Amino acid sequence: KNDFVRKTTWEKMIENMRCSVKSPFDHGLDAMQEYISLPFTKADEKKNKFIGVENHDTFFTPAQRSRMVNSILSRTPYSRDSTKVGYERLIGNKSFEAAYPLHEGKCDVPQDEEQNSRSVLRHVWARWGAWYKRQPLDYIRHYFGEKIGIYFCWLGVYTTFLWPAAAVGLLVFIIGCGLSGDDIPSQDICNDVNETVFYMCPPCDVSCDFFFLREACYYAQAAFLFDNGATVFFAAFMCVWAVFFLEYWKRTEIRQAYRWDVLGYEEQEEQPRAVFEATVKTKKENPVTGRLESYVPSFVKSGKLCRAVAVVIFFIMIVVAAVISIVVYRVAITAAMNKNDAVRPYSSITSSLTSAIIQVAIITILDKVYQKVAVVLTDWEMHRTQTEHEDSFTFKMFLFQFVNYYSSVFYIAFFKGKFDGYPYNYNELAGARLDQCGAGGCMIELTQQLAIIMVGKQVVNNCVELIIPKLKAWWRRRDTKDEDPDDEKCIQRWEEDYDLADLNQYGLFAEYLEMVIQYGFITLFVAAFPLAPLFALLNNIIEIRLDAYKFITTLRRPVAVRAQDIGASDLSLVMTV
Repeated sequence: KNDFVRKTTWEKMIENMRCSVKSPFDHGLDAMQEYISLPFTKADEKKNKFIGVENHDTFFTPAQRSRMVNSILSRTPYSRDSTKVGYERLIGNKSFEAAYPLHEGKCDVPQDEEQNSRSVLRHVWARWGAWYKRQPLDYIRHYFGEKIGIYFCWLGVYTTFLWPAAAVGLLVFIIGCGLSGDDIPSQDICNDVNETVFYMCPPCDVSCDFFFLREACYYAQAAFLFDNGATVFFAAFMCVWAVFFLEYWKRTEIRQAYRWDVLGYEEQEEQPRAVFEATVKTKKENPVTGRLESYVPSFVKSGKLCRAVAVVIFFIMIVVAAVISIVVYRVAITAAMNKNDAVRPYSSITSSLTSAIIQVAIITILDKVYQKVAVVLTDWEMHRTQTEHEDSFTFKMFLFQFVNYYSSVFYIAFFKGKFDGYPYNYNELAGARLDQCGAGGCMIELTQQLAIIMVGKQVVNNCVELIIPKLKAWWRRRDTKDEDPDDEKCIQRWEEDYDLADLNQYGLFAEYLEMVIQYGFITLFVAAFPLAPLFALLNNIIEIRLDAYKFITTLRRPVAVRAQDIGASDLSLVMTV
């Protein structure tokens, strides 16, 4: 009862109307009760301050129970050797096959039967029909913990902000379609009267002849659909949009951290990693607590950091070499096609499309190789807390992925066609001219490159996220012995969960990186592809429900981890802008 809040009759009427009319966007679950929190202690004089402490089964949330059990098991020694601590090392030496928290019952419980936390999230959140509804973030945090809850909160805010960007980008494309018939340069190129008037220089020095400018008609018309007067306004709009999104997310992130009692968690409450305490032998007295704690000397940290930076630079140079090889391929395929009059008009588009497809394959291969190297490097650096460990890994991956994904696009946007020379003084590479823009300009090639890399990557990632966990589950189930389906006790909960796919410690990193790379595409190069926000929006609407379905039905339940923010991904977003 709130005696110090006085509401007028009008305010009460509006509140009653608001409660009686349900929004179609609500998830349909009751809001969780919020309480003033206090660190829990078993002391008798403080026990009575906690509501519900007498019920041992419901006092701690499922996420809190998962976190406490994981903390105990990860610090329990299993040998007289002080370094042999925790269940993770037992899994590493093949003593155990796996360790994971159990899901709370089945996810496909009929709605007319008693529900568990997992089935509630399955019916309300992890289904395609709920794509337009708000996410039950408090229930997600209750079941999976704050780290996964903050991820879905960020993904929801980002997807919501994409609606206006997608609408404006689609409007720019429609304007381009409507004004394409009035574009004077395109009319001049496509005019039949000028077909034999404007001649272009031969695209190669041997076996090539002059050609008509009209051959670039279709490319000029297609380029105008994306590169028109409205594109300038859209580019300015996206600059403002990016700033507003970042500032709004910072406020939302802090507000959510305050509601979930994780504000200041990294500085005040986060404990050292169990592997750090067991492996690091150097001790130092904590001036506050007076206890001896493990620490890594600063000169050791600096040496490891320098060697890690050298490895990252080496792999970035590999990416640059891959980009150069793609340029050489484009030069070679263009020169070969220009020698044939039948395929010469399609040389530019063919080299652009095939090089983009090859680039996607190279990006994927280098991504997998470098990720394994980054994992080894980060483990070797021996960071004190899990947050520091994950931030270091994220920063390494972002630097590499920034070059890996954007290098070819930067080349087309800023370098291609700038150094090829002019008639009678062309610059050559191995006897062939340097990579040149087509007669219609480089804009349409840049659009093609963006569309193939961005949309192709999204389609591949979504297919992998949906299919791979199911294949892993099928692979585990195929060796399972047939049991009597009428005997429900034959298959235990842990056996059913064992058949599910595992989410490694960097599982959320892949989700964040996918969105950060997408964010870079729709902010850095949106002027060349105004439909990018629309494709990003459609992808993210699918991504939210796909990730929800994956966490609920196809993945083992991850250990609940506390987090106050999205980590180094915040810095990555700022660096992108």
